[in-house]
Amino acid sequence: MTRDLQFMFSRRHLLNTLFLASASALGLSACDQSSEDKTAQNKPELLLYCGITMVPPLKKMAEAFEANTGIKVIITQGGSQDLYEALKFSQKGDLYLPGSTAYYDKNKADGFFTQRAFLGFNRMALVVAKGNPKNLTADLAQLTDTKLSVILCDPKSGSVGQATQKLLKKVGLEEAAYKNATYIATDSRRINEAFKHQEADISINWQATTTWEANQPYVQAIELPDDLAQPRRLEISGLSFSKHPAEAQQFMDFAASAAGLKIMKDYGFFNEAEWQAAHQK
Repeated sequence: MTRDLQFMFSRRHLLNTLFLASASALGLSACDQSSEDKTAQNKPELLLYCGITMVPPLKKMAEAFEANTGIKVIITQGGSQDLYEALKFSQKGDLYLPGSTAYYDKNKADGFFTQRAFLGFNRMALVVAKGNPKNLTADLAQLTDTKLSVILCDPKSGSVGQATQKLLKKVGLEEAAYKNATYIATDSRRINEAFKHQEADISINWQATTTWEANQPYVQAIELPDDLAQPRRLEISGLSFSKHPAEAQQFMDFAASAAGLKIMKDYGFFNEAEWQAAHQK
């Protein structure tokens, strides 16, 4: 099987998995509950479609929100476009958080998005193995070096892939860099896994992921200038077909509160200048 066919199969499998996961979360969560759990069942459960990169802070928010309100937030994770295709197909769920607002622009004609709330910024960086053993720099042309193992993200699935494609096209390296890639990953998490398994020398990924405890032993970021890699706003949106719009708005309000934004900062989605600016508004 060729690499392209392998990728097409894996992406189709991922979409099926996302749909089944969302259906299971909504349809099966009440199964096998004893009578003593019925009081808890009166509280709605929210389904959030969340881009891979934002899952750790959103899990922490969901835990705090449930502790305060009794409302459980179930998180379905994946590449931002794959998640959109899953929610579009199922038309079930309550909230959507992609890796950039470009997904709202791209899909707004479908009419599924309602109110949105700002949660921070995603910014791209070159990512190398911990300690930078190859002595790599911020030069994007390194992505075309045949002596390096280059892992890039698919622009059709993950938000970092879409951002990577746009950046490489801007500097005239899109075709050469993708042709030189050892393989194409589906999302930011799989890029980091490539470094953990010593399969990668260099990649482009969201910088925030390099600060997380689970990834720090394996990766480090080489920052790119803002004129090349503009920070991308992160916004969470309600969904027009939500059966619990009031509760979804309640979660969005918590996520966008000072407490929620502090969680986002702790996971690398604000630098100090952005954090100060957010608090001045």
